[in-house]
Amino acid sequence: MGLADSSCESICVWELLGKSITQHGSGQLHTSRVSLSPLPKLPKTQDNTQNRVANHDTELEASAWLRAVSFYVHPEERKFSGQLQRLVKAQEEFQLLKERNVQREFGVGQDIGICLVAVLAEDGAHGEDTKLLIDDGRMVVLGTLDVVVARALQGQALIGNAHSAAYLANVCVSSSARRRGVGQKLVDEAVQIAQKEGVDCVYVHIYASNTIGRRFYESCGFVVEQEEDLNMARRRGQNMDGQPGSGRTVLMKFVL
Repeated sequence: MGLADSSCESICVWELLGKSITQHGSGQLHTSRVSLSPLPKLPKTQDNTQNRVANHDTELEASAWLRAVSFYVHPEERKFSGQLQRLVKAQEEFQLLKERNVQREFGVGQDIGICLVAVLAEDGAHGEDTKLLIDDGRMVVLGTLDVVVARALQGQALIGNAHSAAYLANVCVSSSARRRGVGQKLVDEAVQIAQKEGVDCVYVHIYASNTIGRRFYESCGFVVEQEEDLNMARRRGQNMDGQPGSGRTVLMKFVL
């Protein structure tokens, strides 16, 4: 799905990245404003989620659905068609994630892609979004991201200068789990995974207008390495609100 820029622990990528479209990660998907169906509220001072690599189909399906909901939004008058589109995109993303896991298991392909999920014990207050339930309904997925070990990230113009690199992509956290540290825990776990893969730096792309996202990643230890200029963004057709080039990106890095 490829889902646009990485977010942090907000309700979705939209609030941190803006009205944007990029392509990277496992496929192609748009970022959009979104709110999920009600899920269990975490305590304000405690994050009880656990992070784990998504290996089973149910984990991949829940991750794909969270991404589809997080990166696609539709006006109320298009609610039905919008829901159908999310279902289609979620299925596409699930197939891509599953294929990538098979490639990683058998050592096929040059890049390594790892899907992480943040899960919480289900207490019966998950609301109507049962597609996020896993482990026979005992756990619910509240966040997800991809760690992609690669020289460059598909669909992105900015490439890290490190000899070996990993990129964060498709970062999204449910609306019920925002500002609870879920996003930061996911990023921290992703950095640890990248370190085990032997890379020199972990990178993430954000939009230049995304000051909230930049502050979040700075708080996680990331610094700016490169910034796309307006002309490059225009040539790539990166537009927001009809402004040519306004969707230019910034590449931030975490040095290991």
